[in-house]
Amino acid sequence: MFAEDLRLRRLGVPKKQRPDTHTITAAVCYGLLQEQITNNMRQAAKNTIYGAEYGAMPKRILATIRANAEDSGDPTMIRIAYTMTERDVQDMLINWFNRHPELKSFREKKVREGKARSRKCPGLGFGLEVIQEYRSGRHRWFLKGRAPHGGWDGGTDRRADPMSTELLNAPVQTEAGIIFDETILAVDQDIRAGRLGPWSEEAERAGTCAGIILPLHDAIYLEAPDGLDVEVEAMFHEHAERPRPGGWVYPIDYKSGYRLGD
Repeated sequence: MFAEDLRLRRLGVPKKQRPDTHTITAAVCYGLLQEQITNNMRQAAKNTIYGAEYGAMPKRILATIRANAEDSGDPTMIRIAYTMTERDVQDMLINWFNRHPELKSFREKKVREGKARSRKCPGLGFGLEVIQEYRSGRHRWFLKGRAPHGGWDGGTDRRADPMSTELLNAPVQTEAGIIFDETILAVDQDIRAGRLGPWSEEAERAGTCAGIILPLHDAIYLEAPDGLDVEVEAMFHEHAERPRPGGWVYPIDYKSGYRLGD
């Protein structure tokens, strides 16, 4: 799905003419055609799949759907969100993982492998285990006594297992953070090397040359002289979307304008 969007973008197909990722997701979750998907259904499916990928269970996902609806202030969206049940969320997840069994297998494999690598810590008087993230080396500690499976297991709604949730999060959060850091460094090096015009520390402080304004969560804000939009976008795609270990490619969205919302 993401690879197809990346292919169309590189062919120059405008974003408005490309299939919408979350509409495709919603069509799978609801078992409907894309043209039958409403904005409310699209948002609910987006919350459901994002939540599931981070190890959330139907109860938590439903709470997120309702909270987002309330934040929107849209009476129709709020009404629909509060008519949804945990069973509706489960049905969406069943449809999603039936369509993408490889994702379910990948999740189960990551949890299984991670728990096999966990280490018990004796002598403390209570059960404690530790796992180590595979790229950052960061350690996480967990109390034992939780459910044997974490997150959503395909139909049985069990209590969330924090170790399993972390094991699902780690490949996403750790890898995403590494990609983000590598992209910031590479873009900054290109700017300093003159890819977007003459650069100096004095000019960057004065705002008269290109420079990174702010890296924030999963976004990078950059200021550059007018007329360089194509080159700036090419630079971001080059560094952020280069193939990673395992053959993964992570597409990005690029926006430009004088306002951050443009």
